[in-house]
Amino acid sequence: MTMAEKVRHHQMRCAPHLARLRMLAGGPGGAPLRPCAVLQITETTGAILAEVTAAGAGLVAGGQARASAALLATRLTRLEDAARQMIISAQHGDAAALREQIYRFDVLTAAVWTVQLSECDNRRRPVFVTQPPRP
Repeated sequence: MTMAEKVRHHQMRCAPHLARLRMLAGGPGGAPLRPCAVLQITETTGAILAEVTAAGAGLVAGGQARASAALLATRLTRLEDAARQMIISAQHGDAAALREQIYRFDVLTAAVWTVQLSECDNRRRPVFVTQPPRP
C-alpha cells in the first residue's frame, strides 16, 4: 500500500465521524442539544483527531513530510483548537455556536487532508535537474 493510499484510508475512516458531527448539531434551529450530545461530540472528535494524527505520523515516519512538517504541525494545532472550541460550545448547549465550530472543524480537517495528500503527490513527481549549457 502506498503512502497516498494509507492517507486516503485514514481519510475514508474519518468521513463517517465528520458526518456524525454534522448530524449531532443538525437539529431544528434553536432546539437544545440532547444531553448525550457532548459525550458523542467529544468521542467523535477524538476519533477524527486520531485518524488525522495517524496519517500525519505515517508521513513523517516515512520521511515524506519533511518539506511540510511545520505546516502539518500548524494545521494540526488549529484542528485541535477547533475541536476544543466545538466541545466548549456543546458543553454550553449553544447549538448555533456548535454549528459554526463544526463547520470550522470540517474545513480545517479538509485542509489537513489536502496538505497530507499533497506531500504524497510531491514524492511521486519526478524532479528534473537541468544541466548548465556546455561552453
